[in-house]
Amino acid sequence: MRKLNAVTVLFRGAVAGVALGCMSEPARSFDFECQEFRTLPISDEIKRPKPPYCATSAISLFDQYQFQSCRSEMQDYQAKIERYGKCLEREYSEAISELNGAIESFNRLASQ
Repeated sequence: MRKLNAVTVLFRGAVAGVALGCMSEPARSFDFECQEFRTLPISDEIKRPKPPYCATSAISLFDQYQFQSCRSEMQDYQAKIERYGKCLEREYSEAISELNGAIESFNRLASQ
């Protein structure tokens, strides 16, 4: 037995442990969940939505119109954060699938 087999056994346990909590996802297809959060359509970079300026500025809401406008922006922001969370769930699932594939590949190479 080669020295790498101890590492192989370790990774087999990692594959089983990591794979328990995730669903299998197909290879990277066009993902609608993350589209609005990517800097470019082909980019892996995902940007978190920023809170509305009206909610973080030092300017107070003077009248009912400004209050309602900011409230509407906050509702939009909340919806974006919820979609962003779904995007991150998908990214996590894809990353785990990629990790499992890399571990399987490593184990095949180590057992040769």
